[in-house]
Amino acid sequence: MRGGTAVFQCETPLWSDYVKITGWTQGSQAIVQGGRFSMTSSGELHVRDVRDSDAYIEFRCTGTSDVTAKQKISEAAKLEIHDPPAGGQSPTIDAYPTVTETPVGAPLLLPCVATGWPLPTYRWYRNGSPLNVSESRYVQMGGDIFIQSTQAADGGEYLCNASNPRGYAVASRVLVVIEPLSISIEPGHQVQDSGKTAILNCSITGSPITSVMWYKDGNILEQDARLVFKSSTLLEIRGVSRHDQGMYQCFALGTNRESQSAAQLLLGDAQPTIVDGYSDRSVQKEQRASVRCIASGNPTPEVTWTLDDQPLTGRGHVSVGSFVAPTGDVYSYVNISSVSLMEGGEYRCIAKNRIGTAYHVSRLNVYGEPYIREMANITATAHENLFIKCYVTGHPKPSISWWKDNRALPVNHFQTVIDNTLTIQKVQKIYDAGKYTCMTQNEAGMGMQRSVFVSVVEPPVIDPFRIPPRKQGDRLTLSCAVSSGDLPIYISWTKDFKPIPPHIGISVETSGSYSSLLKIDDVSPLHDGNYTCHAHNEAARTNFTALLHVDVPSSWIIKPEDTSVIRLNSVVIDCLVTGIPEPSVTWSEQKDNAYVQLDVTDRHYSVFPNGTLKIDTTVEEDEGNYLCKGDNSVGHPISQIIYLKVLVPARFDVSEKNYTVVRNNNITLDCQAIGDKPLSMSWNFRNRTMGTGKIDSRNTISVQNTTRGMLSQLTIHPAARGDTGVYTCTAANEVAGKQAHDSTTIYLTVLEPPDAPGNLTLVERGSRSVVLVWSRPFDGNSPIIEYIIEYQNNSGADRGTVLNTTVGGNALTATVVGLHPSFLYDLRIRARNAVGLGLTSHQVSTKLLEEAPNGPPTEVKVIALGSQKLQATWKPPALEHRNGVILGYYIRYQKTQNGTAQSISRYLVPGVDDPLGEVKVELINLEKFTEYKVCVRSFNREGQGPDSPQVTVKTLEDVPSQPPEDVQAYALSSQSISVSWSPPPFFSLHGVLQGYKVLYKPDRQNEDESDASFLAAGGLDTVISDLDRYTNYSIQVLGYTRKGEGVRSSPIYVRTLEDVPGRPAGIKAYPVNSSSVMVSWRPPVRENGVLTSYSVYYCNTSTSAQVMEVEVPPEFMFFLLRDLEVGVDYWVRVAASTRMGEGDSTQIVTVTPVNNAPARITSFSREVVVSFQVNVLLPCNVVGDPTPTVTWSSRYGVIDNADRHSVQSNGSLLMVAVIGTDADNYTCRAVNQYGSDVITYSLSVQVDANSRTPPKAPILSLAPVTSSTIQVNWLSRSNGGSTIISYLLQYRKDHDSWREVVLGPRNRTFTSAGLLCGTGYKFSITALNGVGRSEPSNVIDTKTLGGPPIAPTQDELLRSVNATSVELDFRSWQRDVCGINYFSIRYQIWGDTQWVQVNNNINWNTTVHVVEDLNPATRYSMKVTAYSDAGSTECQLVFGTLTFSGSVLEPLFVTHNDETLFYEKLYIMAPLSAAFVVLIVVGVGVALFCVRRRQVMRYKENSSNIRRDITAETSLMNDLDKRLNFVSGDSPGDPRLNRNVNLLISLHSDDNLSGHHSPWGFHDVSKTNSDNASLEQDDEDANINPYATFNDLKLVFNENPKYHKADPEYCEDSISIEKAEAQKAMMAHCDTKKPSRGARRPPGPPTTTAETHSYDNQAVMLSPRKYASAEQIHALFTMAPPRPQSAYSKNRSQGTRSTPSEKGSQRHSLISSVTTVSSSRDELMEAFENLTRNPPPPVVYETEADSLSQPTDSSSTEPGICLFTESPPQPNERREASCEVPRYESPESVHYTEPLPTIPKPEEYMDSRAVDPRAFDPRALDPRAFDPRSLDPRAVPRRAPRQHCAVQKMKDPLCPSRGTSRVNARPNCIEEVTYTFSEDDSPIRSRKPYSFDEKLRSVREERSASVWRKGGRRTPHARTRYDTMIQTPGAADDKPLVSAQVMAPQDETPEDEESVSLLERFYRPVAARRTVGVLELDEDSDYTENFTVV
Repeated sequence: MRGGTAVFQCETPLWSDYVKITGWTQGSQAIVQGGRFSMTSSGELHVRDVRDSDAYIEFRCTGTSDVTAKQKISEAAKLEIHDPPAGGQSPTIDAYPTVTETPVGAPLLLPCVATGWPLPTYRWYRNGSPLNVSESRYVQMGGDIFIQSTQAADGGEYLCNASNPRGYAVASRVLVVIEPLSISIEPGHQVQDSGKTAILNCSITGSPITSVMWYKDGNILEQDARLVFKSSTLLEIRGVSRHDQGMYQCFALGTNRESQSAAQLLLGDAQPTIVDGYSDRSVQKEQRASVRCIASGNPTPEVTWTLDDQPLTGRGHVSVGSFVAPTGDVYSYVNISSVSLMEGGEYRCIAKNRIGTAYHVSRLNVYGEPYIREMANITATAHENLFIKCYVTGHPKPSISWWKDNRALPVNHFQTVIDNTLTIQKVQKIYDAGKYTCMTQNEAGMGMQRSVFVSVVEPPVIDPFRIPPRKQGDRLTLSCAVSSGDLPIYISWTKDFKPIPPHIGISVETSGSYSSLLKIDDVSPLHDGNYTCHAHNEAARTNFTALLHVDVPSSWIIKPEDTSVIRLNSVVIDCLVTGIPEPSVTWSEQKDNAYVQLDVTDRHYSVFPNGTLKIDTTVEEDEGNYLCKGDNSVGHPISQIIYLKVLVPARFDVSEKNYTVVRNNNITLDCQAIGDKPLSMSWNFRNRTMGTGKIDSRNTISVQNTTRGMLSQLTIHPAARGDTGVYTCTAANEVAGKQAHDSTTIYLTVLEPPDAPGNLTLVERGSRSVVLVWSRPFDGNSPIIEYIIEYQNNSGADRGTVLNTTVGGNALTATVVGLHPSFLYDLRIRARNAVGLGLTSHQVSTKLLEEAPNGPPTEVKVIALGSQKLQATWKPPALEHRNGVILGYYIRYQKTQNGTAQSISRYLVPGVDDPLGEVKVELINLEKFTEYKVCVRSFNREGQGPDSPQVTVKTLEDVPSQPPEDVQAYALSSQSISVSWSPPPFFSLHGVLQGYKVLYKPDRQNEDESDASFLAAGGLDTVISDLDRYTNYSIQVLGYTRKGEGVRSSPIYVRTLEDVPGRPAGIKAYPVNSSSVMVSWRPPVRENGVLTSYSVYYCNTSTSAQVMEVEVPPEFMFFLLRDLEVGVDYWVRVAASTRMGEGDSTQIVTVTPVNNAPARITSFSREVVVSFQVNVLLPCNVVGDPTPTVTWSSRYGVIDNADRHSVQSNGSLLMVAVIGTDADNYTCRAVNQYGSDVITYSLSVQVDANSRTPPKAPILSLAPVTSSTIQVNWLSRSNGGSTIISYLLQYRKDHDSWREVVLGPRNRTFTSAGLLCGTGYKFSITALNGVGRSEPSNVIDTKTLGGPPIAPTQDELLRSVNATSVELDFRSWQRDVCGINYFSIRYQIWGDTQWVQVNNNINWNTTVHVVEDLNPATRYSMKVTAYSDAGSTECQLVFGTLTFSGSVLEPLFVTHNDETLFYEKLYIMAPLSAAFVVLIVVGVGVALFCVRRRQVMRYKENSSNIRRDITAETSLMNDLDKRLNFVSGDSPGDPRLNRNVNLLISLHSDDNLSGHHSPWGFHDVSKTNSDNASLEQDDEDANINPYATFNDLKLVFNENPKYHKADPEYCEDSISIEKAEAQKAMMAHCDTKKPSRGARRPPGPPTTTAETHSYDNQAVMLSPRKYASAEQIHALFTMAPPRPQSAYSKNRSQGTRSTPSEKGSQRHSLISSVTTVSSSRDELMEAFENLTRNPPPPVVYETEADSLSQPTDSSSTEPGICLFTESPPQPNERREASCEVPRYESPESVHYTEPLPTIPKPEEYMDSRAVDPRAFDPRALDPRAFDPRSLDPRAVPRRAPRQHCAVQKMKDPLCPSRGTSRVNARPNCIEEVTYTFSEDDSPIRSRKPYSFDEKLRSVREERSASVWRKGGRRTPHARTRYDTMIQTPGAADDKPLVSAQVMAPQDETPEDEESVSLLERFYRPVAARRTVGVLELDEDSDYTENFTVV
């Protein structure tokens, strides 16, 4: 079923126990466990989430033999997919074994596959409890559970539950985890030569092992002469032969388990095997093909090839070759350069060595007509089966038939035709000989036939013969006659299946043409064996074998000989006899002069099969003569007599004796020894050997000989306790040259009174009795009769009377009764035996147990900690009521409902060490918002006390646990729904219900709740409004309390009512001919109901025409309007209708019926998404007259009719069974002679129609928080196409590991309980579906309520102090919600550095703690720390212990309350105040002096600069006047060229003020990447202009700056103030005429043309003090906005003014019309040389806080000229900054507002030389070659937000946009200009070019000899120069920047370089790459704020 789980099973043969399914393949890909696939241990394959694509791919299983390790692949199987049942289906689970066994540590898959619809949900249980599949060891794959490593604890009953809305099904199985038996045979692979011995060792681990069995090739092995079992696990194979090679198996059987291991034994070399072979393949003719196989073997096999069973050799286009790899494998191949039909067929790779042969067969199919390979004539053997194979090539495979005698075969039951093979069973010569024809034909009718001739030959038949028995020396003749068979017949003989060796006396003679004789003249055992007669002719071979057996008389191999044996030992006497047949051996014993045959049935005698006699445990009676006789009935028997001698060693008849004596009496011990003399005897006692005679004063030993041996006696007088023990008497003699000895044991017991009992112990005590136990004492070697217990009361001052009681002698415990509770008693015990009364034991003392308490606990308090938790605290009962040590408490609590107590529960709490301490316990798992009664009782060892008074308390509120009931909803209108419900059950409210919330959202399959809406309601119904029309909504209702939201109700679904539809999405109307118009449209985006029709309205455009309406069924999207007037305009619109009425119509389109209508397409372009392997029709309906021609195209070109693509007659494109590569843009083009039209379809193919993704991350939010709980809520998002299975909530404590909770798919809230108080926690959640896990949600970081403990004051904590201790009152600590866990105390002696730890874990309920062992009369500093879950609080105490006399120490200092404070003392404060005043005055004076000095220095410098400017600037201004007054013939009326610089006062003159505003209204301009720029010059540049400055270039739209007179700038720059005032007046004047650039406008990119930026003569006012900046002059000549000033402000983001210290860098190139001064070149060079020798200190510039924070590109140390001019660079410096100015604007310029991407530079444009713009091709720039990672992140240009390009050059918007960046960024729309001062040429020769191309052309026409410099700078847009010509070079600081003109690039010569004056030098600050028409910014540098003018 689609979407379900498919199960594949692999059928195995009968010996399947030795075949395992090791893998599956899907198509050509191996299936890996995981994802959608899983494989069981039985070999099943489970395919989950079955898709349509699975039906097209074949599945195969791979089986591996455990015996041979060979693999085999099964036949292919396909999956048939059907749709789910329409009405649904309850789950059913496939049957599986009920018991599963697995070894420990092995992976295991428990399968569970259920069929049902909807797809079932699986849950697993183990032993009745839900299985936690979130553990890392478990992986749930659909219904299957995979255990990665089984453990013993995994055993048990597993239950699989599969459920869906239709029902459920369960299946159980038992998992048995066992410790398996493990077996290995060493060696596992053994190669042994013939005749040698092979050993196989079977190592077995595991238990138990009941038996071990050996098998060879499946047959059990029995021991024989060659197969010897050294042990059950060690097999020895002697004389290995070829019959011994094979697989040996060792089986170990255990309890219900068995295990086996196999080993291979090979004889010598290894036979060949095919390691890898070629698979079947189909190829086209003339295609290349290759066939390969890999073979291995030892020795290296030879590989040959056959094609259709014919040897294959290399020829022409076929090459055959082989080579040996380093591994020893042979790689053989057949390469075909051009395949023909002759090369098709079966290729067989044959590997052969001297050991054997292996082969592999594969087929090469060649597409083409059938072809039959030639067949050789066949000679068949009669009565055998005949196979004739017709080798046919050509593919597809043709049909094959066999014919004989013009009849199609088969004609009888002996004949069968399978594929291309004819089989004839039991061939008969008369019927089956003849001509056979093979015919073949393919589906196209092409065919071929070939014939083969079969002749039948009769095989030979040998008459049976036998050989009668012969004895050695006889003669033998054998005859072999062939009774039938075609001649000639060839006869030969073999012996034992080998050729008969020569020279062994055998001769062979031929008798006629069909018989042969074999003769042996002297038969001997050498001739024994099998004799085979072989006969063969042309048809077959046959043979017959007979056995020759030769008898031989008996003879000796080993004769028996006389021997001796020691008594009780075994003796073996060999008697080996040989003969044929094998002789029988008998043994006889001589008795009464006659030999009697031994009774072998007696276990005393054993005769082995080889004749050896064994006598077990010989005795003296076995000594005598024995006879061995051998006989095989061939000849006479043989015999031999031997004598057996039995030797007797020393021994004792009695092995042990017992003696008893009373202590202090005499005793004698006897020892009698037997054995051959001489004998020696000795005594041993306690491992010490005793001598003979009188040993000591108490022991004597005597010895005497006896008849059988010797007697020894030991006498002891008198006996003592130490004599008790074991005495050993030993006798020894020499037998057969070896020492023999024996010993006897004598036990001596000395009797005496018992010792005192030991280990007297009190094991039980009560209030009136005790129980004693003791250990049994030494009983004096006599049983104890009784024990006497003595006890005495020792509680008071007077000791009581000694009392006693007795118990039996066998008792080791006694109960003493009649005692008093709580009394102290002394007890002792003694024993009595038959000898007398023993000693007393040690004394034990004990105090009797107390009775049960008779008073309740005190101060019982109960508070609620949560909705299911209470906290109870109390103190122990009063001391007089405890009756002993309180062991613990029972808490009894019960619910109260309507005043009635419910069930009672108990809770045990252990006691505490502190008898005064408080006890605290939490009661958990209570019912929510429920009232409880709680009481406490104490108990000790004897029982419980009375209950305390009951305390009533109620648990806190919680959220409702059940949803509202009876939720109903219905639609009120198309945008509103009414919802009603009933309250949740009362018992589930768990609090005071605050109201309800209604969750509603459009119903989607993806479960996305991100757009869900909540509506709060106080009642039981509400109305949801503002909904989407005709939309299905999911509605849920929940109740909420003050603790949060409860459980949601099950969703109900309601659809809003229908409404009128929206307007159709599109409309087309095209003429078909002179009277018809085709109208087509697209359906509305929002139908708002079920469409009923479309209305087409049309009318001609005349005012009097009537509007016509046509109603079209909703399934049609087009309509043909007929009978229209030719050439008349018609308007058309379309509207859709539902049952609710007609919606809005489309926009009106106008169409005119015409003759010769152009080609038009009425279909619409759109995106099409289809599934894999479906048919797709892309409509392309066309109209036109004549009928248009339709062509389809894609990215591959025009689409022709092919197998899967065809263009229909109506123009539509039909695509059959689309695949992934069909995804493309398809364009339909309709063309006729009057026009054309195009539409495009974007086709997307979903290769997997059921493709799904993990869900999106849920949205997590925080709910109420308590001291121990945190509640979180969440909303689901898209489920990724697969139903959400569960949610995984993760939370953790700060700095702890994550915990994970699995929640159901309908859960939307979770309360984490049992949290630590006052502790921070983090929460996150992920969603799981059938595909995987979503990304984690947002992380909630929160904290439970509570804080650390509140420290008391020292007086509260320090309860008392004495000489050696202090008492601390811990009850003075307060808590901030969180309870105290424990305390710690440490102290140090006052002034010491070492702390002494008293205790770091004092119980929290300790009330008073005493710190002891302090020193008297010593001051201490003590720290007491209280710890809680929220943290710790430390309280420091400072005190002094009392002296020995009890007095306190004197204080360290004394404070008088009436003494004034130090700040109230005049003699202290007066001097301090005076000192502060003096310091302030001095500081202010120094500051004023520094400021004044700085102003004076600046004034001097500015005065000098002004004087030097007079001459140069006056000349410059005169030149400007001339140029401005020159009017070109091309533009005589251009007012912009009529300018007088002396009269120039710009509206932008405020650019010279430091308060200038930023571009486009932004009031913050960031500094660029470098405050100074760098120069690039050649080494030969010796002349340097020291007055080069760099100016910041900005595109500025001015606003009137505001100044206040209090500002420093107001006072310091009066000229700027005057200019500002003049501008204000001028602004007022301009406002009356036309808007100017200075007018205020909203922020944003300008939308006017360059005309707006031009200067107006009417806005110019005269002033002798005004200055025109070079930027303004530049704007005057170029019609571009002026460049703003350069401002090196360190704090530019905080205002619009620069500080005075930055005035030195604000060079604005002002042109003065009042004063001039000159400066010589020599003076400048002298200044430069002077400062070069004395370099200034480094200059470091800072950027504002929000600028890019990388270092500037300029050097921080600029010696020489920098100090002289403050800003120009040093000559040898290379600065990475751009010299940039606004780009030229022309009246045709337009403002582009859309950003363009930056186009990176090609490497070929990085050269610093100029490039001819004509040679530049913009297409050469490959934007794909751009790597953004190569950009320096420090060099990112900063731009203002929403920055736009305000200039167009070459009609292309060339300014790159980098999106929104910082507010204080700088515009990119700038170009770089290099200004040069030359001695001739006017900057303007004609009208100003309006575009870059015009500028370039005009310059090339007018200028032909401009000089380029190697160091020249290039613009950002083109490698072009702008040349500024000034008649008189100036040398002032503020240099004039006059004009810009394009210079044509020309080559320069060294002579030109030398002829250039100082002021003609070019300096290059930035090696930026520029190309014509494209702006490329150097990403390694930012914009510079200055530019160089030389």
